[in-house]
Amino acid sequence: MTKWNFINRSYFDCFIIFHNPTITLLIFRCFINNNHSYGAVATQTGSRLTMQDVVIKGTAPQANDMTGGRGLSVTQGAYALVSRGIVASNHSAGVLVSRPGTTAIFEDVLVRDTIPAPCRDRIDCSPSGGSGIVVFDNASLVLRDFEARGNALAGLQIIQAATSSEAYASFDSSWLAGWGALPAFLI
Repeated sequence: MTKWNFINRSYFDCFIIFHNPTITLLIFRCFINNNHSYGAVATQTGSRLTMQDVVIKGTAPQANDMTGGRGLSVTQGAYALVSRGIVASNHSAGVLVSRPGTTAIFEDVLVRDTIPAPCRDRIDCSPSGGSGIVVFDNASLVLRDFEARGNALAGLQIIQAATSSEAYASFDSSWLAGWGALPAFLI
């Protein structure tokens, strides 16, 4: 691995895809930088991801179809706890939290400068996304000492999918700059 120095601490360049429902993965002092499609993924019921003192930055979409580019994706019933983190300069969504049974907790986290996904082809050239955090389809999100700023669309986007009954987010000492929280009916 390549060693990185960032904010007077040592970080290691790493990429995480986490699909095993029987293991808890702990990641400390990690710099996840310049990946394609996802910076880190936790998926499947029973998967538990804990990240502390992390930076997830510069995730780009896939070159072949321009999809993805998310910093962190927590989905399909997984659980993620992120404390003391920065999610910056990713595409489409800095963080995506989706599907029933999925829970994400962010403590002392900054999500910033998320940009829209690029055009997929010459026919459909309407960039989409650009929200710091997107939560939908019965997922649960808890934010403590959280800040979102400089995101192209919104700091927090809450979407209720057609097949779900609710989307949930709670806030404590949070700061949302720009559009702030954007309910789905405004989009």
